[in-house]
Amino acid sequence: MSTLAIAIETAARAHAGRIGEDGDPEVLHCMRVMLRLQADDERQVAMLHDVIEDGGMHAQQLLEIGFASDIVQAVEILTGRPDETYDDYIQRVIQMPLAARVKRADVEEHAHVVGNMTASPEQAMRMANYARARVVLAATLQ
Repeated sequence: MSTLAIAIETAARAHAGRIGEDGDPEVLHCMRVMLRLQADDERQVAMLHDVIEDGGMHAQQLLEIGFASDIVQAVEILTGRPDETYDDYIQRVIQMPLAARVKRADVEEHAHVVGNMTASPEQAMRMANYARARVVLAATLQ
């Protein structure tokens, strides 16, 4: 089995039973992010990008499954921390190009989903976050 197939299987297990904000199974968000990317390492990270933060997994588990250390490091970097602002989080993410490329795809996917939701102050704040993130990520990934 390819490493990407293992990433898909790992994400499906980690997100089993979870429903995303759009009403779809949460793993479909990861798949949509993955499909915005081309490189195998980017696609692995895209599938795994929420397994620590939302799926209850730990970095050590990913290493034990057999994912390369750079893949696991990118997943850790993409894991939000409760003590940081969104802008601080983006500044941390751009320090690793692999993580930044996946975050750019994640931001585009979230913006697409949130843009189709009923307008609310929370959605407006999220869209503003995504707009700032797009600028920073674009400048970083030129």
